[in-house]
Amino acid sequence: MESRASGTVQSRTNGSKKGTKSMSDILKASRPKGRSRRPKTYEEERTCASVECTTQLSKYNRAEFCHNHRPVRYPRLRGVLSSEE
Repeated sequence: MESRASGTVQSRTNGSKKGTKSMSDILKASRPKGRSRRPKTYEEERTCASVECTTQLSKYNRAEFCHNHRPVRYPRLRGVLSSEE
């Protein structure tokens, strides 16, 4: 059983009181375990697929077009009827 009082913890073992430990002795920081994923990359030195655009695309950008020439995409709206129907 543990009781907390002003940054210290008293630990009890088998019902008897033992020494007092500071919080820094109990809580230790550590790095997350496991491997971190690398970001997916694409060909370097790609340019926008638009005819006259010379914008160079990032190797992390998976799109074929730059932001200015990207085709317009509309989100899927669920449960909403437009007034045109």
